[in-house]
Amino acid sequence: MPTKGQFKAGAKARSVAQRKYNGSDVQKKRRAERNAARRAAERIHGKKALAGKEVDHINSSKNGSLKNVATRILDKRKNRVLGAKKSHTGNSRK
Repeated sequence: MPTKGQFKAGAKARSVAQRKYNGSDVQKKRRAERNAARRAAERIHGKKALAGKEVDHINSSKNGSLKNVATRILDKRKNRVLGAKKSHTGNSRK
């Protein structure tokens, strides 16, 4: 098994690139902001109200900060459909 920060010998290029991207400082910060938004929503609405739901950032940019961006609670499927419509540029992975 590879040590932390290393990859398997047969790791695909896409997998390696995705792990590098997810491990970047910018993406770590955005993930922390998304997690903080969910915790804030849980404090306001309760965990039961968010069960099976996601916290959606309304009108957020793809690479800016998520702080002070309005949020709403959406069903998981609805949130994924909306996200695909916002950022769809064509299916490059068929």
